[in-house]
Amino acid sequence: MECFFNCDEDKFKELSKKNKIEWNIQFKNNKNSIIEYGKDSKNTLLCLKSIPVSNQDFEYINNFPKNGNITTCWRELYIYQNMESIHKEYKSFNYLSIYTSFISTKEKRPYLSLLFPYIPLTLRDIMVYNSFSRNDINYIYIQIFFLGYYLSLKNIKHNDIHIDNILVDILQKKIDLYFVFENRKYILPNQTTVLYLIDFGIAEITTDFNPEIFKEWGFFFEKLEELFQIPPLFSKCSSFREIFKYILQFKILKPDYSNILS
Repeated sequence: MECFFNCDEDKFKELSKKNKIEWNIQFKNNKNSIIEYGKDSKNTLLCLKSIPVSNQDFEYINNFPKNGNITTCWRELYIYQNMESIHKEYKSFNYLSIYTSFISTKEKRPYLSLLFPYIPLTLRDIMVYNSFSRNDINYIYIQIFFLGYYLSLKNIKHNDIHIDNILVDILQKKIDLYFVFENRKYILPNQTTVLYLIDFGIAEITTDFNPEIFKEWGFFFEKLEELFQIPPLFSKCSSFREIFKYILQFKILKPDYSNILS
């Protein structure tokens, strides 16, 4: 996918044609975005999310808003870039790379188009079609915890966390996942799935700590406990630090003494 980096709409169309990508539109009637799925000649799966560019967006085209309640397509791009940055810094695999972004035209209207890898399964999908041991659930909880914790480090409140906005990549072979909590490094060994959080269209960014960020994740864990039919645990905690103490009690997460952050 290296060839798709930093291209404009014309280059994107040229590369799509060259790689014989067939695009299928989904959710066309969604007022917030148009989602298209495609597959190139090497069977690489792609997702193109196109967000309408409003008059307000054009007002901020040279200095897009990063904080506060103003919802623009630029801020969604900014949040994805922030999340990619922190996950890369911590050597985490739990983020979707943006291959490229550009202004496109659809039905004579401008859109901000974001090109991602396409992950076909959501957390809802795997919860419907799979049974889980308590260890399986703990693996899922640990990855989701770090998705929330890393967001909190950037003071980002998602505002739309649900099991359809968490993607699950099923791996062909087991890998170790790496995480950092309060500057200490950890390994989640032998994982067969990687979870990603998507859809920051109505997210907020604050300039300092916002207690509502943790509350949002507390409500989500409460919902998960109901769906997995397990006793309350994370939902009764009052901070990410308190949840992390329970995670260590799982005896799954291992200290990482390597130089992975260097």
